[in-house]
Amino acid sequence: MVEELGNLEALANQLKDGFNITSINKAKQLVEKLGADNVGKLLQKADIINKADGDVIRLLDDIADTPDFAKHIDDLTEDIVAAWKLLKNSIGKKTSFAKDFDVLQTLGKVLKSDELVSLFDHPKIGGIQNFLKAYNDVRCATCPDTGGYKAYMPMLHEIIDNTTYCLKEFGDKMDSKMFGQELLTRNFRGRDGIQHMFKDMREKGYKAEDVSSLGGKFDTSDNFFDLKFVNGKTLKYIEYKSYLPDGFGTKEHIKQFKEYLKDITDLTELNYVFNVSKADELVWKNKFKKIFKNNVDDIWKEKGDLFRGKKIKLEGKEIEITKNNFKQILEHKDVLKTFIFDFVKTN
Repeated sequence: MVEELGNLEALANQLKDGFNITSINKAKQLVEKLGADNVGKLLQKADIINKADGDVIRLLDDIADTPDFAKHIDDLTEDIVAAWKLLKNSIGKKTSFAKDFDVLQTLGKVLKSDELVSLFDHPKIGGIQNFLKAYNDVRCATCPDTGGYKAYMPMLHEIIDNTTYCLKEFGDKMDSKMFGQELLTRNFRGRDGIQHMFKDMREKGYKAEDVSSLGGKFDTSDNFFDLKFVNGKTLKYIEYKSYLPDGFGTKEHIKQFKEYLKDITDLTELNYVFNVSKADELVWKNKFKKIFKNNVDDIWKEKGDLFRGKKIKLEGKEIEITKNNFKQILEHKDVLKTFIFDFVKTN
């Protein structure tokens, strides 16, 4: 027991001297939380940790109070400490984001590059601090509240990754009213929609040269489209939706869908990408089946060429679509498996 107490005292003094801790009791408290091995690792990183300046003790507390953070002491860099300081200054001293190593590592990579930091100076954002403040209500690995509506949005480190990618590739195309309203809006649903879009764009690896415009208006109406590809691509449009099923299918949604149909010559030119965390693909295909059935005459009148003469297989029989059988085809139990609904996707 005496030996253990002596070891505690010695480690506490090393910690106290290494990080200019004024209270020996505070140093002992940290040693008890961290353990001897982690204290040794921290001392080896003293030059980096001391970059936290007047907040060194807060940083040590966050490491000591967060087991996953403590596992990454060997991975600490100046950029990660800078990320920790930025989160504390942007969101608040008690923010849980500053204890999530994935967030610190991802944000640290941005801070390491002047080019990446400058991306967040985009007119629609106004700096990386504004961005972090706007997303201070999303999930993280150490955040206490991760359920409910928050479960539908990616975690903060993913949001930073997705936004950085899209700003780098498409920053000069994000000048529409849509991005101005939704990217940093206080409305969680608006940011959820933008981040659903950014997530898919990053995961699909879309490049600036592939995309004609983001968030533009159709030539024939005031409705917005989300993503339009350059001429020559098989896919012409993507519409991103991050609704719960009960929220989709309004008159405005139907009007927008008809605008898309007017501007394509084949259904392969259009994708609707829904948020899979809210419902699976079958749910969304059934929602569109209802839209087709309730608007079948208008759809056929305006864009019957998308379906007329096309052949589909139902119950092993090949059927040619005509004006006379289109309604009947839409009623068939297997119609969702046909090309008519292939444009409905999830991510």
